[in-house]
Amino acid sequence: MSTTEPLQGTVYWQEVRSGLFVHNDDWNKTIDRLPALMDSRRAYAQLQTIEQMLASDFQGKGTIGHQQIIVKPDNDVLNKTLIEGCFDIQNLFLQWLYQFYVLEGVVSAFPNTPLPELSPAFLKLFEINLHTMTYIAALIFLYEETELKDIVTRDNFEFTEILVQNKVRELTSTLYSKCAEYGESFRRHGVYGTLPRLWDKIARYAQLSALGRDARYEPKRDSAKDLLGYCIIAWSLIHELD
Repeated sequence: MSTTEPLQGTVYWQEVRSGLFVHNDDWNKTIDRLPALMDSRRAYAQLQTIEQMLASDFQGKGTIGHQQIIVKPDNDVLNKTLIEGCFDIQNLFLQWLYQFYVLEGVVSAFPNTPLPELSPAFLKLFEINLHTMTYIAALIFLYEETELKDIVTRDNFEFTEILVQNKVRELTSTLYSKCAEYGESFRRHGVYGTLPRLWDKIARYAQLSALGRDARYEPKRDSAKDLLGYCIIAWSLIHELD
């Protein structure tokens, strides 16, 4: 991990690293315990019915020049492609977005309040939603890896727990390697700052899915992997508050 790897660069760059970028030498202890905390029953309890999701008013926001643009999907089209109790990638995608929008709403309401100063109720909300988002992201990645032999349904959801735990455990080792080069750059903006990164990854995944072809630069599988990685990072920052 970056905090334990010997520094062999010049004195200048070592000083820049320690003086401008924040590191937590105990982050590995936090992240190592996350795989075992993946709980299928807890994640399932957070999943919404199709009717609940479509009633939540999904919308996209962006700016073109000085104008804010808001777009919305046709719920009739979405409804025709979703099957209640069947958690294929389409359903899981919307389930993940639902959890994301809840957290985004909290951040929008308290944009200048540091995370540790939020009420315990909001902190609990962050932990629960990020657990669910991590679980769902792991399932999406498992689908992309073709490691799920059957479609996940209401009846077999609990049996995904071991697969999800193993996939999250696998990603933690990848995060160690990346942090050796990125230097825990996510600490600059904390959990709030991970939301735009998560949006970038889920948006890229949706774009490639809509194109229906292999990516010319980075495979869709990699977007699913990165989505899971950022979910783990965000969730770990909540657990550091312990």
